[in-house]
Amino acid sequence: TAAEIRLDRYAPHLRELRLLAERYAPRLRAGQFYSHDTALALREVPTPDGWVPTLHVSAYRPHSGPAARGVTGHRLQARTLAWRVIDGLPVEDPVRAWAQVSGRWCEDDLIAAADSLVLRKRGLATIEELRAEASLMRGRALDGVLGLVRDGAESFRETTLRLACHRAGLPEPI
Repeated sequence: TAAEIRLDRYAPHLRELRLLAERYAPRLRAGQFYSHDTALALREVPTPDGWVPTLHVSAYRPHSGPAARGVTGHRLQARTLAWRVIDGLPVEDPVRAWAQVSGRWCEDDLIAAADSLVLRKRGLATIEELRAEASLMRGRALDGVLGLVRDGAESFRETTLRLACHRAGLPEPI
């Protein structure tokens, strides 16, 4: 099935990332949580081709992210806390994590990740939630990305095919 294909593709990276996150977890300070790529990958959201498991750890002001070798620390603007504990690890809200990577990931990777988030049977997010978060991320051009997000794509390959059809002027696959 599509879900098995996705897991097969991401399983080695997911296992490696989960191991890194579990090993680093005892070093997390108050208010710190896994964010950005790390948060998405821990929720089995597709990451860009060639993605290497990396720990992104954030904290909302006034706290700060870590300054440790092998960890990318982030200090985020103060907001209502939205991270949740997943398998014993504090992980950023998936909608926020998607917006956090928007400045670094290409459009197609953002669309594939968003398709995974809005897949109704996964229940991680809605397009409306992504749109609301994008509106908070002033200066980031996510409107074009959001216009191409669809519920129903069960793998990054389905998204890739759909986008190729769209760009070639073909009807969108059903």
